[in-house]
Amino acid sequence: MGLDWQPLDKPKPGHEAEFDELYKEIFDFDNKDESLWEQLRAVAISPYETLGAPRVGVDAEADRWAAEEYSKRPRKRLFVSRRKWRKIFHGYYVLDLVPPNDGTPVYSNGGPGSYCAAYTFRAKFFDFCEDMLGEELSGEAWVPHRPAELTDYGTRLRDHAAAFAEKEGVAAVLGQRLLPEWVTDWEEPATKAHIVDSAARWCLFWGGRGHGMYPYF
Repeated sequence: MGLDWQPLDKPKPGHEAEFDELYKEIFDFDNKDESLWEQLRAVAISPYETLGAPRVGVDAEADRWAAEEYSKRPRKRLFVSRRKWRKIFHGYYVLDLVPPNDGTPVYSNGGPGSYCAAYTFRAKFFDFCEDMLGEELSGEAWVPHRPAELTDYGTRLRDHAAAFAEKEGVAAVLGQRLLPEWVTDWEEPATKAHIVDSAARWCLFWGGRGHGMYPYF
């Protein structure tokens, strides 16, 4: 079974109470009513907006991105006019144009054509870290978090990764976006420390900006 962390929307200023009520109705009672989701989105700020992702049909740089993607398309397999292409992508948030940050992790299944966006964290990688994390921290990965809870979880993950890395002599990987080239094995302490530290920074990024987390599995 896979596990992806989805950053949740946050309330627009002045709509905090309405957002909170809808959030509880949806997540506390596992309500699948699409009308409730529509109401929630109407009073919410999306992760795309928090990241400042350019949008096709709104921002010139996103329009240029769409035009470049059109020129790369497999012509023999996809016969779509330029006009239709622009219509298909109208309103699309282009995360590829967002500078790398802790909210768009390298440990992700997200991206164009995927079932999730590039701002999701692939917490399935925790499978490599269970012996390091312990039951409590591993189990919490499967639980929805409000912003303050996510920040607290990120802090505990960060501290745990730091203590583990110091003990194993691999503190050099902490705070790094990419694993160093000298790390070649998923079972190495350096890899485990890097995964958990990356997860911690993801939690702190989104929680600190008012977004909660929902585990998708």
